[in-house]
Amino acid sequence: MHMIDMKAYDTEINPNFNAEVDIVFLLYTRNNPTVGQRIFFNDLGSVQNSNFNPNHPTRFTVHGWIGSAQSTVNIVNNREFLALGDFNVSSELF
Repeated sequence: MHMIDMKAYDTEINPNFNAEVDIVFLLYTRNNPTVGQRIFFNDLGSVQNSNFNPNHPTRFTVHGWIGSAQSTVNIVNNREFLALGDFNVSSELF
């Protein structure tokens, strides 16, 4: 048995979430430990013009559902990673 919705939709349903628009990556390094540099999707120049160092390990911090990149958890994580060594640390904003 299969359930089928026979109602036709007049308009196309758009997704509520678009990762390329809705997620903003902020890069923190020892050169910029408190002010993140924005990294854009599909924009290699934003990486090349940042303090990103491909020779350093990269870590991502992810905030919770109602958190933000500026939440205490992310700020502490960024600070602790950078205290341990030369990392590329990225926090994201939704």
